[in-house]
Amino acid sequence: MTAARRSLSQRVLWLAIVVFAVAWLWTAITAGDELPARIDGSGTVTRWDSKWSFLTVVGLVGGFTSAFFAGWRYLVRRVPGHMINLPDLEAWNHWISPENRPRFDRMIVEDLEWIGVATVALLAWITVVAGSVDGDDVGLWTMGLPTGAYTVGIIVYSMVMIFGTRYRIPT
Repeated sequence: MTAARRSLSQRVLWLAIVVFAVAWLWTAITAGDELPARIDGSGTVTRWDSKWSFLTVVGLVGGFTSAFFAGWRYLVRRVPGHMINLPDLEAWNHWISPENRPRFDRMIVEDLEWIGVATVALLAWITVVAGSVDGDDVGLWTMGLPTGAYTVGIIVYSMVMIFGTRYRIPT
């Protein structure tokens, strides 16, 4: 697929993956020997780990998450129709039909890519914050606000996917 044919969601997902990789490298180069492994709800660091333990775990999680969301573009069309769950038989018959399945695949992939963008961006933020902690407190807004915004955003996006008009049968 050429760059001109890539969707906005795909391009932004790849940008988020690059940002995560840069955040990981920045933390590897600039962080001290220990990084926060657990931060409680008030922003206080309650456990420290070695930098490389942290970076190994976050690198594996980030790599798997990136591959998971980027891979749907290539995997979704291989999912058999009987494995796709839609709200009713009429919608299922419409979207699984050969003339509509490509559009359904494109829409669901774009939605998954946007969820991937948010997830990978949050992982990049967590990596940068962990790599720049100076004391035993990171501040509530530093972790709580982005995590809360991510959670609310994913819930709202999911509700729009479920109850919105995007997947309704066109009239």
